[in-house]
Amino acid sequence: MNTGTPEDPVSRIVFREVPKTVRTAFLLFLASTILAVIATNSFVLLGSPISSLSIFFEAMSFILAVYAGVLYLLARQKLSRWLGSQFYLLAILGLFQGGIFYAIAAYQLLSAGYWLRQASTGNGCRCVRDGENVVALGDAFPACPKCSRRASIGNDIPKRWYKTAVAAFIVGLAFLPLWILYPTLLGNVLVWYAGSRLLYDGGIFTFSKFALASYSGYVRFPPKTPSTDGESLLGNRN
Repeated sequence: MNTGTPEDPVSRIVFREVPKTVRTAFLLFLASTILAVIATNSFVLLGSPISSLSIFFEAMSFILAVYAGVLYLLARQKLSRWLGSQFYLLAILGLFQGGIFYAIAAYQLLSAGYWLRQASTGNGCRCVRDGENVVALGDAFPACPKCSRRASIGNDIPKRWYKTAVAAFIVGLAFLPLWILYPTLLGNVLVWYAGSRLLYDGGIFTFSKFALASYSGYVRFPPKTPSTDGESLLGNRN
């Protein structure tokens, strides 16, 4: 069980939800590792040569799965701002590794790290949309009193990060006509790798924002100044 739970209600909810998010990310990393092993062994059975690059990525998948497992165990024991930074690092490594499971796990880890690093300071957590401090609705979830949006740990990332993902996706799209006009670029491993990662990871982040929006919603606060005692009424979801 996680120890050192803060008294602040918002931070308490964050500390409760972060380990769940990290567990999901760990399972996604583990699934990616299993798929990598199956794919590599399939190539061997078919008699296809295995490149050193394939061996490298398979080894990295094992390392990242172990890293994710360790972070999950640490998250179950004690959460801290330092651990949030480790979520960032693992997310970036997962994005470099590539793959739909890695991209989704990275998205969730970045969200978990964002909320955990704020909750660990004791200065409140800010809404990803307008920067207003969120309040706790009982022990259910945090919500922003300014935009009335429900905050979702593991699903919400800051707007500037999302805009960066959109820009990466656009740059990745720009590689497509280059590959069509200059097919020899596909033979350049670095160009192919950079273009495919920008296109793939940027696209996953871009569309994950819409897909995960269903987990959020809006709440109806009382007409007067919003309180933090959780006596708000749930409104209609998106």
